Amino acid sequence: MSSYSQNIRDAKSDVKFLKGQVMHVSGIPTENVKYATLENFFNNYVPDANNIDGNIYLSFKRASSDVYLQFHTAEENAALNSLEKMNEDAKKNDGKIRLHGQEIKCRILEGEEEKQFWYNIENMPANKNCRNKRYIRLGVGCRDTAAAKLAEYASQKLMEKNEARKNIANAKFLKGQILYVTELPTTFVNFGLLKDFFNEYVPVAYADYEQGSSEAFIRFRPKKVNTAVRALEEMKEDAKNNNGKILFYGHEIKCRVLEGEEEERFWDDCFKKREKHVLFLYLWE
Repeated sequence: MSSYSQNIRDAKSDVKFLKGQVMHVSGIPTENVKYATLENFFNNYVPDANNIDGNIYLSFKRASSDVYLQFHTAEENAALNSLEKMNEDAKKNDGKIRLHGQEIKCRILEGEEEKQFWYNIENMPANKNCRNKRYIRLGVGCRDTAAAKLAEYASQKLMEKNEARKNIANAKFLKGQILYVTELPTTFVNFGLLKDFFNEYVPVAYADYEQGSSEAFIRFRPKKVNTAVRALEEMKEDAKNNNGKILFYGHEIKCRVLEGEEEERFWDDCFKKREKHVLFLYLWE
């Protein structure tokens, strides 16, 4: 490999971009299609109803059958989300994405191709001599917008991370909120069934459950002490009609409220998972 090729490879690896922001479209009709035609069409699928001028750029040359769309949002996969909307609309017809009645093919740039695209954009001369003035605006605007969005994105994520750590450091749990459930059936149980069953007693905030397991931890809302205690009392009251058994869709289960060191260990694990950004739904709702 030549030193020039190696330098290009190294430079590409330094390019910063959010993944899933670029869509390549082929099969564009070459007659009676202008920039405004494409702008109006793709505006229907821009995420969050953002307009094309502010958040998406078209790389398009007159009479070309190919076009690149660059999305500029603070989140990844904006182009992917847009394509999903296009495919959803296509299902209403013949399953094909069409522009002026002609089928077009859309795909999201990935891997080396995606890196190469953003490398080319970042190194496009601002004064590039091109008859398409909008393409010149793309060269300058794309670099500036991408840099600004990336900086904004990084700053926001840092703030969220610091805030999460601050919340975790100050976190205190309310006693009597966690119900430990055992002897669950291992074949048909899911989060929906657990939530529906225990919601009959006290609204459920979160279920710590692994598919196929015979046990689960249920946390109830609202954020008050002894919500699990109250739920268990109501369950035992209903159990009087079933010879003292708590029945979960016909299966007897055992329930008890976590207390003492066992309860503390449970919450300690929760806080550690939160800090490591493990998905822990509704824990702080």
